[in-house]
Amino acid sequence: MDGIPLNNGRYADLRAAASSPDLIVLGQADRTAGRGHLYVRHRQYTWRNVVDGVAVTPLAGAVTIPGLVPGVYRIEWWDPWAGVASGVEDVASAGSDLTLTLPAPLSTAIAARFAPLAVADLRAARATGGVALRWTDLGGSVQRYEVWRSARPAFLPGDPDARRIDANVAPMPGGEVAFADANSHLGDPMVNDVYVVVAVVAGQPSAPSNRVGEFDFGLTAGRAQIRIAVEFSSWSAAQRR
Repeated sequence: MDGIPLNNGRYADLRAAASSPDLIVLGQADRTAGRGHLYVRHRQYTWRNVVDGVAVTPLAGAVTIPGLVPGVYRIEWWDPWAGVASGVEDVASAGSDLTLTLPAPLSTAIAARFAPLAVADLRAARATGGVALRWTDLGGSVQRYEVWRSARPAFLPGDPDARRIDANVAPMPGGEVAFADANSHLGDPMVNDVYVVVAVVAGQPSAPSNRVGEFDFGLTAGRAQIRIAVEFSSWSAAQRR
């Protein structure tokens, strides 16, 4: 449970449904943030059966979690007894239900935690003729990245004033992804640029990245114009709201 903010007042019952009555699911979800955790146990995996040496037939199955925002979620599967992660996968959900397929037939128990997939370290810098963006590749099942730009800091991809300036930026597994915007408005005090990156998994876009941008302000002193360039900044999720 390390790193899970259970005291934020938003965690509630997971309300998950298992594909079989022999799979028992317990968990919680913060549906505002799209995060949660769960524990899945085979019904026949009990302390008495373990002590008596009763063989438990492995059971394949899935767990469906309702009430989440459509998007891409990163799932971490955990061995609850060893306390170590046993696998990671990305699951795309076009509706409000997120369905997690057990990674292998289950005869004991398994745990998982999930969160929206999103680039969290988008960075910007001045480049020859424009703006250079960089971010850490998310790995997993990411097929491509999209770069969006707007003059409005709180924009979302798909908004009327947002422009998708590249829809097919290739992943760089294990490294950093780089993108250069040669058509930015860097140096123009009349137009500012704000950038967001989304990852695409199975045709479904991820949550938006953190925002970065370039800003130029023109000041006039007498007849001379002084240009102050506040080049790059970023917004937190709270500021975007």
